[in-house]
Amino acid sequence: MTDVAGNTSGHSPDFVLTVDTTVAPVSDLQVTDNVGEEQGVVSNGGITDDTTPTLSGTAEPGSTVTIFDKGFK
Repeated sequence: MTDVAGNTSGHSPDFVLTVDTTVAPVSDLQVTDNVGEEQGVVSNGGITDDTTPTLSGTAEPGSTVTIFDKGFK
């Protein structure tokens, strides 16, 4: 390989590259309501009157978790 300055390098030794394309499932995601008469973990598909509910859960290290509310990020 030769760069723009004309420097040439030798071949590198062979190596194996593994790309992990498996999406890890998000587990134990919880929304907790801390306001009003009904407090605690909100059931899947449930509603809350808490405008700042606590979100908790785990995901694969280094991954990005995106939260949507009514289709909006």
